[in-house]
Amino acid sequence: MYTITRQLTWPEGKYTVEIVQGNIDNVSPDALSSKYEGEFSNFQDPREAIEVALKIAEQWQKDESNEHIQLAWGDTMEAMFMLESKGINHDTIAELNKWAEAEYNSLPKCSYCNAIMPDNEDDWFSHEYCDADVYFCSEYCAEQDWEESLEYLEENGENNDEEINEKFHVEQVCY
Repeated sequence: MYTITRQLTWPEGKYTVEIVQGNIDNVSPDALSSKYEGEFSNFQDPREAIEVALKIAEQWQKDESNEHIQLAWGDTMEAMFMLESKGINHDTIAELNKWAEAEYNSLPKCSYCNAIMPDNEDDWFSHEYCDADVYFCSEYCAEQDWEESLEYLEENGENNDEEINEKFHVEQVCY
């Protein structure tokens, strides 16, 4: 999850749009109240978060034309410190996009639809025909994979048990 805030850093007084890994508990301590759409919102996809953050920065720059709006991003590790702010330019945006792509690639994905998995692992799904490290983002995806697994077993003559065809067992993963 990624959260966007506007910050007025202390003591430097930098006007900064911040994207942090995590929820409201992870934002830097100098967050301003919400003024623009997307502030304090949570995003699963870091690429979507940077799109919104850049729109916020653009709107804020229009409202504060005498200031230089900056960007900051990363993981505060729930500590009360500010991330490094950088001026908005081509190099900064390229660096931010590279960070977002690396973040996206590192996130766990659904084994069926490849969507980003929910942050809370208790919201992940599985079924008895998948490997121990295979999870699904929804009951629907787990059911679809289950049906495809049954079809595969039937096509390969490995499913001769009528009880298996009658039974459907998708479970929510609990840790």
